[in-house]
This record gives sequence, C-alpha cells and structure tokens, in this order.
Amino acid sequence: SEITFSLHGVTNETYENMMQKGDFDKFLNVLKLISKVKEKHELKLRINYTFNEDNFEELSSFYEVFDEVDIDILQIRPIVKIGNTEYNNFSLEKVIPVYDEVQKGLLAESQKRGVTLLSHKPKKLKNRVSLDSVIKKYVYCYISPTSLFRKDFKWGDETYNQYARRRGIPGRILKDALKSKKTILNYADDKLNYDIN
Repeated sequence: SEITFSLHGVTNETYENMMQKGDFDKFLNVLKLISKVKEKHELKLRINYTFNEDNFEELSSFYEVFDEVDIDILQIRPIVKIGNTEYNNFSLEKVIPVYDEVQKGLLAESQKRGVTLLSHKPKKLKNRVSLDSVIKKYVYCYISPTSLFRKDFKWGDETYNQYARRRGIPGRILKDALKSKKTILNYADDKLNYDIN
C-alpha cells in the first residue's frame, strides 16, 4: 500500500530536462490527486529524489513546490552510474560543500510535516566507499531492455548460480574477502546506508 515516484528536479525546467518526455505539471497534479485518495484510503506516498550537481540545491525549495502533496517518505540519494543513461555527470564535488545545509533544512521541514526523511550523513557522502564493495561487483546485476550486466551471461540457458560457478565467482569472493581492509576500501562503491529521520 505504498506508491513510489522517482523525482529528479524540483523546478519545471529541471524535471522536464532530467525526465525525458516528462510533464512537470501533470506529475504535480498526479501527486495532488494521490493526496486526495489518501484522505479516504490507507496509502503511503514515497518520493525518491536522485540528486546530482545540476538538481541538488533545488531541494531547498522542495516543500514550497510540493506544499499541497501529502508525502509520507522522502528519500534523497546521490546519482549512481547504472546502465546506459543520457545524463553522465556523476560527480558530487559541487554538492558536498552545500549538502549539510540543504539536508538539515530538509530534515527540519520533514519533521515539522511528519515526513520520514531517508538521507545520508555528510561524512558518508564524502566517503562513498564501503566494505560492501568487495561483494557488490560480483552480485550486482543490472538488467534493462537494452543491456545485460555481463555479456557472457547466457540468461536463457543458465541461472545466476550456474553462471557464478562457471566464472569462478565464489572463489573470487573468498579471495577478495581475505584481502586487507585497506585493499577492500580501494574498491569504488556508490552504496551508502541511509539515516532514517
């Protein structure tokens, strides 16, 4: 009983630029209609906002724009490179200096409105590396209509377990797990844990 929407911009211009063929006014209207439905039916509305250098500071005006929308959960998360996307700026250099201020403002307003905010602490955002990296590269499988996570995976003929055995992945995971913490932390990773507020 939860409806989740992805959002990539608080302004009309940014939203329609990031969401190809998106119509900001229609999107906002749908959210308002869902808010009316929530008055009569038990339903949660969640917004997942993926931020990048081009849309992060807009979050400061999030609740001004979505004032008439009854949101239960707001999740803000950094952009992650998965699959082929038109947008290709994955840097957060411009976000990090202002992240703390924007996140604190969102948190205060979310608490006032009874909205659960899922976000990262600034320290975690600056250090986008974790011990989960050691296994992520083996088990993360991105699939879309145009791409498959590994070109040598025979999806019609084998299961992932069969593929993993054929490629020796269990042994490679064990080998990596026995490496030093310093070596493991050198793996790049975009997986961050959320703080629930």
